[in-house]
Amino acid sequence: MIKDVFEAELIQPDHKLIKQYYKEKEKLAGQGVIHELGVRTAFFNLLADTAKLYGMILIHVEGARKQVEDSERQIQNANAHQLGVQREIDDLKRMLAPSKAPLSATPEGATG
Repeated sequence: MIKDVFEAELIQPDHKLIKQYYKEKEKLAGQGVIHELGVRTAFFNLLADTAKLYGMILIHVEGARKQVEDSERQIQNANAHQLGVQREIDDLKRMLAPSKAPLSATPEGATG
């Protein structure tokens, strides 16, 4: 059951999850990783583990955003394909439709 966030105890700086985060961050810094993207995984782990304490699940939005973008791209491609098919059908109908031009006794360009 999800605890009420406003009534839940906040974790303190000496909490084991916070300490674990700083250890991971120090380990990364020892490898020369100090930029934001480099420590992103450690911070994500901290957030995910903290969410579990409160009965919640952290959703990785970046992956979800990519899935939405991929789905939108597929829909756009399907719509473009459908539009292309419809144009081809319309072109075929025009080619197969009987001509409505009046028949003339003399062919065009012929002089009589």
